[in-house]
Amino acid sequence: MAIYIVRKTGWLGSGSKIHVLIDGVRRGEVYGNSPVEFQVAKNEAAVKVTQLGIRSKEKVISDGMLLEIHQSLWHRISFPVMIVAQFLTVFVSDFMLSLILLLALGVLFIGSLYVIPGFHLKKVSDDINDQTMETEEVTTWNR
Repeated sequence: MAIYIVRKTGWLGSGSKIHVLIDGVRRGEVYGNSPVEFQVAKNEAAVKVTQLGIRSKEKVISDGMLLEIHQSLWHRISFPVMIVAQFLTVFVSDFMLSLILLLALGVLFIGSLYVIPGFHLKKVSDDINDQTMETEEVTTWNR
């Protein structure tokens, strides 16, 4: 059995690989947005992905299935929210209170990234042969 996984996570976290766990065992990594094939001995397998502790929920898949890795809404907006929250601590007049708020907000946001699933797996197709892969066309416009 073979399953295919493609990464569609955008720029956030694109500098590091996403680890793929199949039935609880780390089986490989996904770097770019090209589909990666993983061989599995059974007809159904439980897939989960992790990146630096940020994870997805487990999804049961079957032979030939194509999955896309997407960021959750919280994972997408957590970085801008953290910057805005840290900026707002500038308006607290007491330095020690401002420092405590800054550290508390940082711990809460970083902790939430590990508690709330940062990725979700989306089933694109039951059979990879039915799915046409997107390719970039090279044109003479950029020359």
